[in-house]
Amino acid sequence: MCEEAVGWRMKMAEQNNQQKKGGQQQDANQLIQVRYDKLHELQANGKNPFEITKYDVTHHSTDIKDNFESLEGQEVTVAGRMMFKRVMGKASFCNVQDLKGRIQAYVARDEIGEESYADFKKYDVGDILGIKGKVFKTQTGEISIHAQEVTLLSKSLQILPEKYHGLTDTDARYRQRYVDLIMNEDVKDTFVKRSKVISSIRRYLDGQGFMEVETPMLVSNAGGASARPFETHFNALNEDLKLRISLELYLKRLIVGGMERVYEIGRVFRNEGLDTRHNPEFTLMELYQAYTDYEGMMELTESMFRYLAEKVCGSAKISYNGIEIDLSKPFERLTMNDAIKKYAVWARRELISRVSQRAALYEITDKDYGDASADSVLGRVMSAEEKHQRQALIAQIREKGYEQVMEEIAYTWFNRFIALRFMEVNGYLPSRVRVFTDDENNFKPQILTEAITMELDGLDMEKVYALKNANDDDALFKYMLIVQCNALSSILPGMFQRISDYTELLFPDNLLREGSVIEQMISMIPEEDWKDAVQIIGWLYQYYNSEKKDDVFAMAKFAVDTYGRIDVLVNNAGTMPLAFFSEHEQALDKWEQCIDISIKGTIFGISAVYDQMIKQGQGQVINVSSIYANFPVAGAGVYQVAKMGVQYLAESLRSECQGKIKVTTIKPTGFMKTNLSSSVVDQMAMMPAVAGPLEILSNWVEEAPLRPDFHDINSMTYNDPDPQVLADNIIYAINQPWGVSIGDLTVRASGESFVI
Repeated sequence: MCEEAVGWRMKMAEQNNQQKKGGQQQDANQLIQVRYDKLHELQANGKNPFEITKYDVTHHSTDIKDNFESLEGQEVTVAGRMMFKRVMGKASFCNVQDLKGRIQAYVARDEIGEESYADFKKYDVGDILGIKGKVFKTQTGEISIHAQEVTLLSKSLQILPEKYHGLTDTDARYRQRYVDLIMNEDVKDTFVKRSKVISSIRRYLDGQGFMEVETPMLVSNAGGASARPFETHFNALNEDLKLRISLELYLKRLIVGGMERVYEIGRVFRNEGLDTRHNPEFTLMELYQAYTDYEGMMELTESMFRYLAEKVCGSAKISYNGIEIDLSKPFERLTMNDAIKKYAVWARRELISRVSQRAALYEITDKDYGDASADSVLGRVMSAEEKHQRQALIAQIREKGYEQVMEEIAYTWFNRFIALRFMEVNGYLPSRVRVFTDDENNFKPQILTEAITMELDGLDMEKVYALKNANDDDALFKYMLIVQCNALSSILPGMFQRISDYTELLFPDNLLREGSVIEQMISMIPEEDWKDAVQIIGWLYQYYNSEKKDDVFAMAKFAVDTYGRIDVLVNNAGTMPLAFFSEHEQALDKWEQCIDISIKGTIFGISAVYDQMIKQGQGQVINVSSIYANFPVAGAGVYQVAKMGVQYLAESLRSECQGKIKVTTIKPTGFMKTNLSSSVVDQMAMMPAVAGPLEILSNWVEEAPLRPDFHDINSMTYNDPDPQVLADNIIYAINQPWGVSIGDLTVRASGESFVI
């Protein structure tokens, strides 16, 4: 379909929609007038429904259904909004919706009288009725009320949304919550459960010895969180004040004042963005207790959630978005870093597996890749584009090997997924259309629902319509993602190079399924962690690459492709998880990460450049180790093993290459002015390294962390050098003539007194 035809069709559709809306508005006005006429007739006959102020209700709909055996034949009285009516001569049926649900009523003329029945037939859907009658079960088995009296309690003058589609417009639902409650039973259920949750929280915390308090809403300094406050003026004091943005600060003052356990459930106000998930005012609950740590708070939180589930839902097993969650089991405890690591490591393996499965569909495996010029695969004739992409893929496999190509393709898609996720959460996508979720962060991609109305460079609307008509969401999602990536290539060419050849051919399948790489990215890493936190991308890359060599090899290839050679490789990566072995529960994951980065990272770096350096006849590898590699020290065992590993890898390389590659190991002092020490698990494990004479050690024990004089440039006890010093020594090693190789270079702080 040509562009003009598509545009004409969209224009005509818009005109038809406008005409339809105009006709619907006219019809609605006429129907509303009919309802006003009915009201005036009732009032003229002395039956004004708005004069009724009281009606005694004995039961609710769900109570009747749940207790049918004891209530059958008994008289009950219910009240609610009529949501359905079917008139059949002398008898009719209607459905009444109350707080707890709906129940059917059988209304017969002979039972309620001719006049009342005549009035009933004039009642409209939306009217509020009171019904008194006996409980029975129809021939179809539906529990109902045989009406003896029907009372019009209130006349509905507005028309409810069409019953089959209900109220679905998001804006209308949030602006007219009362209509939303009428039409969407799940919303009412949410309101009810919210009330039960809050009351149950109070009961639980009160039972744990907490005291509920109220703290000021009008404050001179709105602290306790990072947000913009609403400002107002207090006339009595002629003073500018702010509405609180958090409950934290005053609650902590109460703890200081001797209140050991306090909590507050109250409104806070933040003068910031507005969407369906963010209100300028909302209810916040905060609690604080003395004489515990974060482990104690986690125990409290876990037991509270378990209590709430049992009290509100009746079971510790609950269902959310079709996923069953068993709160009776101990909660998995992960730091944000751990969650990111868990996802990144799993995502790498999952993507390689999915990419490899796609390759197998084209008769390409780690064992064989068949005929590169084949016209068909697995009995299916390929398109010309597929054939071209398959040929390019086989050529790459011949050059690099199957495993490396699969890893590169997996890594390419990983890069794009996390970049798109970061951009959609922070509103950086030019289209403002989310790629993976809806506005409420549900795994319902807006790019699918908005596909027909989107304007993206290269988007083939004919293809979009075809996939829409075929209800092929998976294929449409794949296509829209590729187009979105290509559209971003002009803005971010480094991240979104145009996708072509085999990268597109091996695009993973079934990304919309539960448990896919994208679904797990959304569920495992909270949306809040992506907001304005670009470092999350770095963490994902770090953990993804700490397991394998993808980025290292890609960097080496880029250097050769761009400059034709690689002269120097500097292996400088690591963490410093100092901790005693008695602290293994807190340190084990960080120890593992330390070994991965230091040992694997060095191995991958050497492997990535080795062939090229041997081929060009010379090269240099500089490995940054640590002074900790010199001698065993308590509290540094794993870190020392990692750094000794770096040293031995260097010596092995030196021995093997016999002068073709110069190898240098640089050992800086323990604590340079970088963020390396931020990975220390226990600062007390730093003592053996900074301690000199015993008196210094005793001072450290009493005055940890480091005393100011330990940072004094003139101090003879300790000095933490600037990283520029390390960089200068690396340059010094590089600048030596080819016949000179500096094997080991220790960079110590002047006057330091390391025991090692």
